[in-house]
Amino acid sequence: IPHRPTFSPPAARRQPAPTTLHGHTLHDDYAWLRDKSSPEVLAYLEGENAYTGAYMEPTKDLQAELYAEMLSHIKETDESVPYRLGQWFYSTRTVEGLQYPIHARRAASDPDNSPMAWVALLPSMAAAQLEREGKTPNPELMAPIETYARTDYVTDLMRGIRDKAAVDRLAGKVAAYTGLDPVEVRRLGGRIDSRYYLRALYRDDGKLGSWYDSNVTSFDPYPFAPGQRVGDPILLGIVAPTTSAMVDFVTREVGWKVDAHYEPLNPEVNRRWEKHWFTSIESASDLREALAIDPKLKALIVHGYDDLSCPYFQSMMVVAQIPVMGAADRLQVKVYPGGHMFYSRPASQAALRRDVMSVYGVGS
Repeated sequence: IPHRPTFSPPAARRQPAPTTLHGHTLHDDYAWLRDKSSPEVLAYLEGENAYTGAYMEPTKDLQAELYAEMLSHIKETDESVPYRLGQWFYSTRTVEGLQYPIHARRAASDPDNSPMAWVALLPSMAAAQLEREGKTPNPELMAPIETYARTDYVTDLMRGIRDKAAVDRLAGKVAAYTGLDPVEVRRLGGRIDSRYYLRALYRDDGKLGSWYDSNVTSFDPYPFAPGQRVGDPILLGIVAPTTSAMVDFVTREVGWKVDAHYEPLNPEVNRRWEKHWFTSIESASDLREALAIDPKLKALIVHGYDDLSCPYFQSMMVVAQIPVMGAADRLQVKVYPGGHMFYSRPASQAALRRDVMSVYGVGS
């Protein structure tokens, strides 16, 4: 039976905060409690929690018993049937041991019944783990990982989550390659979403990894939120300096005086550029036809190993389906240590320069 603690519950102070809307004035004396970052609000909530905990202390064993009873009737690891909305499939899945559901969105062209999205991501996650181990990714180190991705990994994914032996194999291999907790990997069936990966990898440190280079991190201001609530560490870090540099270039160097503000990232422009461009437009068909028409054409596709926004293995899989027309080096995929902006690393930049010069048939 609950009992009243020896101390009193905290009392929230009243602070008038009138709001006038459509000619009507609303009064809320507790509006200040909405500021979740306020030390006063946090202290008040901690006081509420402490009082509740003390009040309910005698029922702890009963609470645990009731919770276990209710949990025994719930399928903890489960997934809803995906539904289509436009060019996307939406679904929700729960994982045993996790407190919040995972809300997923997949392109209609690549729903969850295809393993290719997971196959494309795994080598980039593994390359980042090699760097965390002090190793520099290169074709020799990545060869066994890429072989696994295109063979046993695909096979076990296709066996499905009902094949427990396949899931066990996936969990062991994927955990070893990514550095993630094997228990969590098994709960996810060896299918590691990039956004989940970037939070889970650094959760214990209270940090987030970048989609553009998973080894670049920043502190997570909302570490206990069910999903990431702030932008990408790299993008947030470069918006201010690139905006200042561009405004200075346009106004001082170019001499174009304009009152409009400059936006380095404009989602609205992206959205209006071409409907469904991100999921329904591909360039591989145009590339293979151009190679066929122009025998002198060469193409060099470049990536950073750690880039999850444009995983390099995706390009490798696509290029592998394009027939060789003439010399084999007319179409190449080259990968360098680093992320999306791998050329910011001097060694990778130098290697890129050598490869570009080689395409043009000149020395470096």
